[in-house]
Amino acid sequence: MGRTGMRPRPGPPRAETQRHGLSRPWMLAIVTGFVAIAYAYQGFFLPGDDDAADGAISEDFDFDGVAPADPNISFAKSNEHLRALIDDRPYGHVLNVILGEKCGHYFRKFLKPICYNWRAALTSFGVSGPRCCEAVRSFIDEGKCLCIPRVVSDVRSSGLSWALQIARICEVQIPLFWDVRKTLELDVCKPIVENSPRGQLNADFLAMRDGGGAPTGSIDPSNIPSFDEVFQPPKPGPFQTALAHVVVKRPMPSILKNTKSSATHFGADVFYPVDPGDAGTSAKKVRGQRVVAAGGPFPLVAFSPGYSGVPGNFKRTLSHLASQGVVVISQYSTSHLRVDINRKKMEAWTKDMVYMLKYLIEQGNHTESFLSNGVDARRTGIAGHSFGAGMAIAAAALARNEYGLNVTALMPISAACLIMGNSCEMPSTAAPKLHGINALFLVGTMDEITPPKASEWFHSQMPNDTSSKVVYLQGATHCMFEAEPKMWPNMNSGCGRGTMSPQESVRRMQIEMAKFFGQHLQTSS
Repeated sequence: MGRTGMRPRPGPPRAETQRHGLSRPWMLAIVTGFVAIAYAYQGFFLPGDDDAADGAISEDFDFDGVAPADPNISFAKSNEHLRALIDDRPYGHVLNVILGEKCGHYFRKFLKPICYNWRAALTSFGVSGPRCCEAVRSFIDEGKCLCIPRVVSDVRSSGLSWALQIARICEVQIPLFWDVRKTLELDVCKPIVENSPRGQLNADFLAMRDGGGAPTGSIDPSNIPSFDEVFQPPKPGPFQTALAHVVVKRPMPSILKNTKSSATHFGADVFYPVDPGDAGTSAKKVRGQRVVAAGGPFPLVAFSPGYSGVPGNFKRTLSHLASQGVVVISQYSTSHLRVDINRKKMEAWTKDMVYMLKYLIEQGNHTESFLSNGVDARRTGIAGHSFGAGMAIAAAALARNEYGLNVTALMPISAACLIMGNSCEMPSTAAPKLHGINALFLVGTMDEITPPKASEWFHSQMPNDTSSKVVYLQGATHCMFEAEPKMWPNMNSGCGRGTMSPQESVRRMQIEMAKFFGQHLQTSS
């Protein structure tokens, strides 16, 4: 993957300069990434690719002769436009506007429309050509959009065609580098990366349970402990637990499709209580799956991972809740969603959460199911993290008002109110409909992705007849999923930052979750 497939132009290469701190051919290549990622910065994972860089830079971008800076297409002008759009919304004061979203707005509203007509510009290099080059300059030099980890990562999976055309217009060549770290380590990017929610290894947070581990200030990259080595789980509930991989059938086709989700079915994980005993041949099973514990029927909870997340990111948390005597289900159907999130996909997201609850109820009524007689539909809850927390609010209203399900407990964790997909609208509209529900909004005080003001906003929209509160984890960031420490630097969730470690944040979240659902669903905890 180290090669872009581009050949040097004839003639000797010109010397590289650093007029604006970054090589402009390199800058132009990054623009391609935004074609694919639009205006996202909330994705969690960055590939850890160490592929070598492509060939040497043969020519630097020279703006001499290009039209002077146009204030109407400046990055500052774009920010003013974005702020006006935000302020026009009832929840505008809540929306968290970070650099990635500013760059995305500039790309969609300024750079892409200006540079889109590249064919005409390529032929004549008329008005659109110089304006396109100026827009690129604003995007990268003024906006510093190259310094956003998600952009640098996603450019590698994007096509080159659009960027190549811009390169020809502006008479530059594009060497495309493949090592994300090299870009983020550029001097011009260091301050931006340092102030971003990008994670970092933290020696103090990696101390082992037995008192060993990395000493303060030093980390051996070849001996980074696993999550389980640094995690101190809370005391489990009275039940052992089992995991079942199931397929949930949809009553109508969905637009959510990935390797574990077709138009009519999607995969999900069920964590549930089982009786003590050997998990092998002596355990009672139905169709190869251990049967639910005899102490039921048990309450049920649908849990939604966040943006690009999967149930495995919360497997210890969901298993801990199951040990309290709860049947928990979590979906895979939304794990592929990235920047193309929109209202229709969010509506499909909330429907899948409802379908999961209906699936558990149906299985509880089925004599040949591993959950037979083990599910109590009268005690139902919904929870989620980040984007999934916002969708949990909307799903709770949908389940109660349109499907007649008795959802009495709601726990959004780090609830997202983002510009991306206008994701704040659905939960803001749904919250006032949740009459009589019990709700707990959990959020870290040092969460830069979904700061406390988002949870406070949703809490403020709940009806007066609800029992709702916000619980703050002092020093916790957005990293409340079970991220392996070696991956902390490759995530945009503040893992390893803050004053509370990710593993302690997860432990505290598990305690709050068991306590909340134990109180309002009357579990065995």
